[in-house]
Amino acid sequence: MSSEEQNTQIESHNNDEKKSEENIEEKVDEKKEEKLEEKDEEKKEEKKEEKKEEKKEEKKEEEIKIRILFAKEYSANQKLVLEILRGQQYDENGKIASFDEKGNPGYKNEIIEKCSDKKEKSNMLEFASYKAKEVETYGKEALEDHLQINEEEVLKNNIELFKKLTKVSQIEIMEYKDELKPKNSRERSMPGKPIFIIV
Repeated sequence: MSSEEQNTQIESHNNDEKKSEENIEEKVDEKKEEKLEEKDEEKKEEKKEEKKEEKKEEKKEEEIKIRILFAKEYSANQKLVLEILRGQQYDENGKIASFDEKGNPGYKNEIIEKCSDKKEKSNMLEFASYKAKEVETYGKEALEDHLQINEEEVLKNNIELFKKLTKVSQIEIMEYKDELKPKNSRERSMPGKPIFIIV
């Protein structure tokens, strides 16, 4: 084999190697592009999922509404209980000091005598016990028929704080009525003690 033929073979071999290298580089580049495309697709899917979740959260926020029910005044029976409690004797710590011979608080018998309805009697006794405890903490001012503040105004002034704390954008403040509370709920609003319901 002549030297010219040898050179030609070597050159041909080198060209083949070069082409092989170029092919490999092309394949590598293709693979890189494929991977980048896959990553882009994954990112797009992730963003779609994130948007879906955000929309779900927004929808939840839109659907949830909190209603705050406040009472402008006590009911007739609650006023009767307050009157009975004002007539009781209290010690220096604000605790009831009027008891019957069985050791029951004096107000209990008075409520039983003045109310014949079994359900309402139970509500009145519960309310009396609650207010008697308040006297121990706040004194006899807790037995007044009216609050010293405008509760509706205070609630409305703090509505942005309620929204921030509850993370709910829709909050209604309404005067309490029995028909507004959930069925089977025993909660009743009273002055100074509003109730919060989800609607």
